[in-house]
Amino acid sequence: MSKKNNKNPEKCISPWYKYLGIVIVIVLTLFAIFEVESIDALDRIENISKKNNTRNNLSVGNLLIASSGSNINSDVAVQFETSRDFIVVDPKTGEYKIYSNNWNSYNIDQAKNYIMKNNVEAVMTGTMNIDTYNILHSMNVAIYTGVTGTVDNAVEMYKNNKIMPANSSQSTQKNEPYSKSGERYTDRRVVL
Repeated sequence: MSKKNNKNPEKCISPWYKYLGIVIVIVLTLFAIFEVESIDALDRIENISKKNNTRNNLSVGNLLIASSGSNINSDVAVQFETSRDFIVVDPKTGEYKIYSNNWNSYNIDQAKNYIMKNNVEAVMTGTMNIDTYNILHSMNVAIYTGVTGTVDNAVEMYKNNKIMPANSSQSTQKNEPYSKSGERYTDRRVVL
């Protein structure tokens, strides 16, 4: 008998193949574990995102709306710096305070102090100058430009996520200006 026929089948498999098989099993096991964990993490992130899309759950601050009049049924002012009044609205309770814009010459330092004092998280107006925009943006205040209609309607649009802040990373286009009757204006004003 020749020795070639008496080989043990276990000795034919190289030890490297055994180690390779073990490594493959470990890698696949780890992949399966981390894949499941990453899916769970994505689900948690998605749930948080859905929860945060409702501003009623997220809102902790007030809205500052530039107004052309002295009540909540007044129109939103076309220009922030020259608005007649500022209306500070608590979007959760609907309570509001009206402050006259008595800054004869617009002072951004007064505006910053006013915004911090009133816990303002968002500003709504038709337009504003670039200096005001940059300062509000640096204060992490959401800025809504192109807002038209009444102050009350603007608050409802904010609460129902119908508008997007101009300084948001998700904002790809400006809010469409609408008339009181709900029709879109055809002439486009330049807004920030």
